[in-house]
Amino acid sequence: MNEDATPMEFAEKKVEVRGATFTIRELSSGEYDKLYKQAEDSDGELDTTVLLRLMAHKCVVDPEGFSAEDLAGMPMRAARALLAAVNDLHFGDEDAKESPKNA
Repeated sequence: MNEDATPMEFAEKKVEVRGATFTIRELSSGEYDKLYKQAEDSDGELDTTVLLRLMAHKCVVDPEGFSAEDLAGMPMRAARALLAAVNDLHFGDEDAKESPKNA
């Protein structure tokens, strides 16, 4: 990274889903790019469902070790609530003056 660049904090957000609390963190653009490539099918088309699921188990930092199997084992509506929070954290509007910890 450029030494003159201002270091930026990654946004974090606590999400409660059916009594369970998850802490999710914003992915770096490099992490996102790798997941995007993994979510492409053999024709190079993006599978957005796969991308969002990959993003979820990459950005959930608490509970530790949250996996694809954990996500797959969640009730559908609970999983959708968690995925919606992941989506909002990464694709919601960014206020340039707002601290990322308040995301």
